[in-house]
Amino acid sequence: MNTNMSIVVVGCDKYSDIAEYYLEFLHKNWNDCMYPVFVATESYQFNDPNVRSIICGKDSTWTGRAIEAISKTETDYILLTVDDIYMSEKVDSEEISKILDFMESEKILYYRIPVFRTTKKYDVSYPGNENVELIRAQKPYAVSIGTAIWNKEEILKILGDGTKTAWDLENDFSQLSMNTNTTFIEKYVSDKRFLLHSVHMIKAGRWIPKAAKEMTKKGNSIDYSERGFVPFSQTMRSHIYGIGSKLCPPSMRKTVKKIMTKVGFTFATNN
Repeated sequence: MNTNMSIVVVGCDKYSDIAEYYLEFLHKNWNDCMYPVFVATESYQFNDPNVRSIICGKDSTWTGRAIEAISKTETDYILLTVDDIYMSEKVDSEEISKILDFMESEKILYYRIPVFRTTKKYDVSYPGNENVELIRAQKPYAVSIGTAIWNKEEILKILGDGTKTAWDLENDFSQLSMNTNTTFIEKYVSDKRFLLHSVHMIKAGRWIPKAAKEMTKKGNSIDYSERGFVPFSQTMRSHIYGIGSKLCPPSMRKTVKKIMTKVGFTFATNN
């Protein structure tokens, strides 16, 4: 089994309770995980013998914490994720090992593992691998800082000197997609499956009701009382974002975002 990967979770002190749950569900739903786990925070120390806490300091940035944790690893591949995306059911270690074999043989730099899909349509499959699709350029959020397996050198190059915010990175990825002259982004691919059974749990520091329902349905228990849930008004606004993203042609996105910003909407990227 290919074990040439480390799991790097980037968090922050104010989400330490959320990260504790992340680790609980990782151990529960991926109990045969053979990959070392690194969790980067400012000062919080995790009392978990199976996890290496990377303490980066109160003044550290998100990218700075990511760089420090990744630099501590000794593997060629990094499963980079965040602390509020939980594994909700059993993960198949053999499939992850197959992905690493594929990445090595094809020199893949970025292998996205979807958290959700906005369409049921798949793009062109990677030659010889029907589980993998090519990532089309000129496509919004074609590449993201979300859950993915990265070639270590590639992600360190993208993270730069640690001064960028997570939102800066999303803008960089958007520019990468929009400025690529080829039809597909070379050596960047996405799996078609939800191999980590990921559920995005938090928005603006509160639990997402739909996510909580899904976790409960799958037998994962969480105390939601302290943080509470995202209010209905904010949930509806998220739905508006989603509908607009589906309907708006890529060529019009920048103009539409400028207009919507004037009436109170905010966006993670400019494009």
